[in-house]
Amino acid sequence: MEIRTLLLLASILVLFFQGFFNPILLGDEREKQKRVPIITIALVAINILVFAVTLLPLEKQDSALLDAKIRLLSFLEEDPSYLNLDDVQKRLTDAELAIDGKLIAVNHFYKIEPGNDLAARRYLGDKKIEQFFIRFDDLMKSYKSAMDSHILFQYGIAPNGRWKYYQLLTAMFLHGGLLHLVGNLIFLVAISLSLEMLWGRSIFFAFYILVGLAASIPALMVPFNGPAMGASGAISGLMGAYLVSLHKTRLKIGWLSTCFPVFLLFRKRPFGIKRVPAYIFLPYYFISQMLLWWFFKERGMVSGTAYSVHVGGFFFGALFAVALESINLKTNFFSMKFSESAVGAEVRELVALGHLNPARDKVKLFLSKKPDDLEAMIMLAEIYALTRSYGEMNAAYSGIIRRCLSRRDKQAALNAYDSLLSAFPEDQIAPRIPPNDWMTICDYIYKSGMVQEAAVEYDRLASLSNNGSLTLRACVQGGEAALAVKDAERAIRLFEKALSMRPTEAYESRVRLGLERCSSHQIRT
Repeated sequence: MEIRTLLLLASILVLFFQGFFNPILLGDEREKQKRVPIITIALVAINILVFAVTLLPLEKQDSALLDAKIRLLSFLEEDPSYLNLDDVQKRLTDAELAIDGKLIAVNHFYKIEPGNDLAARRYLGDKKIEQFFIRFDDLMKSYKSAMDSHILFQYGIAPNGRWKYYQLLTAMFLHGGLLHLVGNLIFLVAISLSLEMLWGRSIFFAFYILVGLAASIPALMVPFNGPAMGASGAISGLMGAYLVSLHKTRLKIGWLSTCFPVFLLFRKRPFGIKRVPAYIFLPYYFISQMLLWWFFKERGMVSGTAYSVHVGGFFFGALFAVALESINLKTNFFSMKFSESAVGAEVRELVALGHLNPARDKVKLFLSKKPDDLEAMIMLAEIYALTRSYGEMNAAYSGIIRRCLSRRDKQAALNAYDSLLSAFPEDQIAPRIPPNDWMTICDYIYKSGMVQEAAVEYDRLASLSNNGSLTLRACVQGGEAALAVKDAERAIRLFEKALSMRPTEAYESRVRLGLERCSSHQIRT
């Protein structure tokens, strides 16, 4: 069997399958981030906004363009002999009114026979031709004016090689109708959420724009006969990248059969959702687009779908993703926060799956390159807490607290300290952080009006710290805080410990005053 026959059969199978089941990509089974996917939301919003703003003007422009086209073609239908004139054929082709030697009439095609210019001129005569061109020029001018003022011709990729550079970008946000827009946005959201989480906002946005521009290359090499527009080229690029970076992920594929009476006859639902691995569905998508591109071109048919752009987008998307993987651009090239990086997304997924040791190693590698990234430090501390590595956890939280205090953010340091305490089992709370930082946190708690909590933390510091001067200060200030909240037992214990440390005269007077107040029943025990 010839290759051409095989391709034809495969194309028919694809058309049948897509027409029968209408597969729609709805999403995947990856755990979604808590962080808002700002770029995806922005892209959806921009596409909807552009569609809304251009909707009414496009209706008027479509009507004007169609009216000018009908008047021109109706005039040409009066005597098709003029279609044999070379100048007429050229101008109709330039105006996208003739494709592959056929005039696109309103309801049917007129075959144009090239090379009959001389015979046509002899048959028609110079006078008739001159009169014809007066009317023809006027109608062509009207049609050309309607076409040049049309938004899709101005900002879509102009046909027949007359495109402008800016159109490669603006065409990505234009759509020819509501179904075109909704279909593209469903695929965009389904595929982009995981990629934005994986790569981070900066890389995802740059990738989307770059692959959208690259997807236009086939349309520039083999121009369409009408303006090209839509986000499908960029979306296909994301699908190619998804195949490279997340090929093992299971995709949610919705389907709705057009032959629902057959399903109802057998008491089956004519719709549903199937979970298919990305390494199966995405190659099928790419091959189907290639086959349909070939099929319509082979049959000489005009399709309203830019299959070549889909193929180009998918190819360049996969190529760019391979480049990202090979040079580790996702984590090294862009200076980004841990939460926006590919490593951050991978670590969150590993933690969710319970793979804590690989997650820990990835965070440590990230911190070796960006040691001051606070988000990565917090993630590492949380992983240590999950693995009950309390020594390493103490060290990690100590680094976080030091980082926060160096930035004069005492509230953040207190939050980190609270997280450290919460990570211990209730009967094994034993924080170990630098004494000076610990004292700063205790003082901040006291000055914030949380006197009872301050007394507890001064007590904890005094019992666990080996720093003589700071331990003494913690005992004195902790005893005074306990007195303030009428916790006599804690106050007496701290004051007595302070006396045993041979305090300075200033501290000793404060200690004895405190003990005096306890013993003279100024507070009730």
